[in-house]
Amino acid sequence: ILPLIGEIYIFSTDISLAAGEVNFELLVHNSIFIITVLSLFFIISSKYDIKLPLIPIDYPQRTLIRILICLFLSNIVIFALIGRLTISGVNTGDIRSNLGGFGILTTWIVQFLTPALLTLNYLSYNSTNKNYHIKSIYYINWILSIFIAIFTGYKSAIAMMVLPTLTIILLGKSIPWKFFIYIPLLLFVITLSTSMIKGLNLNDAYLFALHRSTVMTAFGTIGVWNVYPEGAPLNKSIMLTFGLFGNNIASALTGLHENSIDFLDTNLSRLITYKVYPNASGALNNTVNVTVTNFGEAFYMLGKYYIIYAIFAGIISGVIIKNFKRKILIGNYNQAICYLIYFLLVILPWFNSGNIFKLISLPTIIWMICTFTVIHIILHNKPFKR
Repeated sequence: ILPLIGEIYIFSTDISLAAGEVNFELLVHNSIFIITVLSLFFIISSKYDIKLPLIPIDYPQRTLIRILICLFLSNIVIFALIGRLTISGVNTGDIRSNLGGFGILTTWIVQFLTPALLTLNYLSYNSTNKNYHIKSIYYINWILSIFIAIFTGYKSAIAMMVLPTLTIILLGKSIPWKFFIYIPLLLFVITLSTSMIKGLNLNDAYLFALHRSTVMTAFGTIGVWNVYPEGAPLNKSIMLTFGLFGNNIASALTGLHENSIDFLDTNLSRLITYKVYPNASGALNNTVNVTVTNFGEAFYMLGKYYIIYAIFAGIISGVIIKNFKRKILIGNYNQAICYLIYFLLVILPWFNSGNIFKLISLPTIIWMICTFTVIHIILHNKPFKR
């Protein structure tokens, strides 16, 4: 929705963008896409109603201590790989492009493990009598998570980490209340993290974040609309399937260097960055990427038949949330957390940034299996006997 707001703003103010023109036809097709996705999502996901209170977690104090240990170890890893460079002032794009094989580890810790641990942290805390010792561990876990976010240097990291927990907090609330609380809180977290990382005052940080989340997230989609007015040829769009494997494996399979022009066809975001953004070298070395929403990707792949993509998006997102509700109602928190993490940190980024094949890509499968395994160990493994 935010990229559509950005498109409407550009259309109404007649702003000139390097990505191309925003016309009324783009707004209509984008709106049809969003309405289709949301309609199917709400129809499918509304099957179960969350009843509070939730089933309490067994051995919550032990669970909180294990979460603390995991977060402490995660801090050491993230600081060693990213944090020391971020603090030294190294550009985050340069850090990301030079992580090599460690990139899959840092992404898992920041985008999957830490949000899952914070969600379990909240559920465990609410299963106890909240004495001083419990409160101390609970808040230490939050502090450790914030350090991980700061070490990454990404302003969205804090928002990404708290999103699953915030969703759990708002369970059982009516939809108007969810929007009334959810959106302002999320905006505040994004603004605060932007202020901390960019060194801006809160007002400038808010305006910067608002511009990035609306106008700039629409940039790539506008580029697709103008560069590929009928969608891409099949031989081009089929190259996106290599997104299943990640850059290193895709490079090996195609025989193309991952910083070559031909390799850009495997990643729509980098391709559109190269074609319309005034930093072609940044697209080639993967330090600069514009956002292409899933509508932009749908139009690139299917042209005017993008509605097929929209139907799939609505169904898959609705099914995931329906399963999340079913699992959390019966107290299966391991699977419930994984469904929630998958929806918020895989499906929603897909809505915003495209790359449909990331839903079942090899890295995503590895990240989800590892997250499930860690949560399972924390919840179910018996303490070591002395």
